[in-house]
Amino acid sequence: MPLEFNSDAKRVEVASNPSLEGMSGLFVCAWIYRTGTPANNYARICSKSNGGSSDDYSLTLAGASLANKGFGRVTTTTDIYEAIGTTIVPINTWHWMAMKWDGSEVAIYYDNQEEASPATTGTLVDNNSDLGVGGHVDSPTDRRFPGWIDDVRVYNRAISDTREREAIFLGGGKDGIRQGLVLRLLMNEKHPGATASGSGSIIDISGQGNHGTPIGSPVYKNGIITFKRKMIAA
Repeated sequence: MPLEFNSDAKRVEVASNPSLEGMSGLFVCAWIYRTGTPANNYARICSKSNGGSSDDYSLTLAGASLANKGFGRVTTTTDIYEAIGTTIVPINTWHWMAMKWDGSEVAIYYDNQEEASPATTGTLVDNNSDLGVGGHVDSPTDRRFPGWIDDVRVYNRAISDTREREAIFLGGGKDGIRQGLVLRLLMNEKHPGATASGSGSIIDISGQGNHGTPIGSPVYKNGIITFKRKMIAA
C-alpha cells in the first residue's frame, strides 16, 4: 500500500543506522506513481543525504529540465556519480525505479530495463545522515516527490543478477529476495485514506529495525499490489 507525498512537508524519515551505511555494493528500488512534475530537479524517492552538496546515495525523479526521468546518484571518496534515465516517467500509472552501485558503475533502471550505467571509482562515503522517502530530510520543501511511493527497499549489495531483479519487479511483493536486505517499507500499517503518524510507525520488515517516522501527515492510498498481480497475469 503506498503513501502519498503531494505536499512540501510530507516524507518518511529513517534514522541513520550502520546497516544503511558503509556498503561495498548497493541496490535501491521502489514503486512510484507520479501525479505531477517535481518542483526541483531532485525529487527524492529514497535518499540518504546530509543536506549539503552530496548524497551518500539517492534514487530520484529528475524534474522538468531533465524531463521527469529516473536519476541515481552515489557519492564516493573520488567523486559524485550520476546515472540519468532515458524514459520520461508518465503520470498516473505505476512504474518501478531502481539504482545499483557495485563499486565500478552506478546504474539506473526503469521497469527493470537498464537505461544508463556510468563508470565509478572510490568507496561509498558515509555522512551519518538520515534516510528520507518522498522528500529530502534536510530540504523537504524543494525536493519533494509529487505522487505516491510503495515497497521501498535498500540492499547492501549490488543486485546484478537479472533473474533476481526480475523476481523483485514481477514478484507481487512475494519474491523472497532477502540476501543483503537492510530496509523494506511496505507502508501497509493502516487502511487507505488513513493518515500516517507516530514515531517509528512505518515498519521496516528487513529485520534491521530501520523503522520510519512520517512527517507532515502523508496519507495511505490504494494501489500497487493489485497492479503487480495484474502485470503478472498479463
